[in-house]
Amino acid sequence: MTICLLARVSYTNLKGELIMPSIIDKLGFSQTDKVVILHLDDLGISHSANQAVIDIFSQNRIHSGSIIANSPWMPELVQNIKDLSQKIQLDIGVHLTFTSEYKNFRWRPIATNDPQTGLVDIQGFLWQNLKDAVANVVPKYGELEMRAQIDALQKLGLELTHMDTHMFSACHPKFLPILVKLAKEYRIPAMIPNMSKQMFEYMGLDGDIELYHKQLSLLQQQGYPIVENFKFASLQSVKNKLRAYRSLLKSIGPGLTHIFFHPAIYNDELKGITPETAVGRFQDYEVLMNHEFYKLLEKFGIQVYTYRELSRYFLSIVKNLEWKPLEQISIN
Repeated sequence: MTICLLARVSYTNLKGELIMPSIIDKLGFSQTDKVVILHLDDLGISHSANQAVIDIFSQNRIHSGSIIANSPWMPELVQNIKDLSQKIQLDIGVHLTFTSEYKNFRWRPIATNDPQTGLVDIQGFLWQNLKDAVANVVPKYGELEMRAQIDALQKLGLELTHMDTHMFSACHPKFLPILVKLAKEYRIPAMIPNMSKQMFEYMGLDGDIELYHKQLSLLQQQGYPIVENFKFASLQSVKNKLRAYRSLLKSIGPGLTHIFFHPAIYNDELKGITPETAVGRFQDYEVLMNHEFYKLLEKFGIQVYTYRELSRYFLSIVKNLEWKPLEQISIN
């Protein structure tokens, strides 16, 4: 079945986000509900991060997170998650990446290190920033690498409930058609957020926001479960991280929101990998181990949701999901 899709004119709000109807009624909620996915990012990058993640998951309050398949501590985390999954139903995805941003702690592609693919920098690692990745990665090899990252986790026996992307690399208009294609093929929903013009400016890619909004508009016409809002607190240390998250939670309005965290145990390993954000990541860990944080969820009427639950809706639309029109937008 072929669906005729037209790229409608994009209307944006003051934040430069695309204005679109909420998807939450199709997920079984009312239009006034605050539906939030609490998500742990960058899983597997270090032993200290793995320790933090298992501590948090073991509380049985947060269940969602995504793993960087290329990272060296990935096998340890996968085994720990498989063990914990015998007691708690987790919601684990693949954190697709074309980037490896740390100065002295880098990872390589899984599929190939051939420089002609555009996947690697002069040192043979994934790119240190999003702008270089977008400029250099050849789409067909980007698809090859994304497949390799998904397959690497599945071959270890991990049940994937979703896909998302490190530094939003796989969501860029150049690669978004591939992401949707793989979501359809693997029958796993991909987290695709309604990103603002300000976020594209922050990433140094503000010239691409119009293409992205046109692609989102086409996906919205097909009933794709686009994440309407995504939020995060600073990775830098702050005086009171719980207070920062209180303000963040208070700001959430009706609709589907994805909040991501980067928890890790504070130690020499973490300081060696990312000295600038080591304290901030530990503060995320402290907040998520604090019962007061979960009281705030109740206080602000937030309903916690998972991609495992969202996948039931995704499977109802995946058969007729069209990704080729998105490709035509990115080419033109």
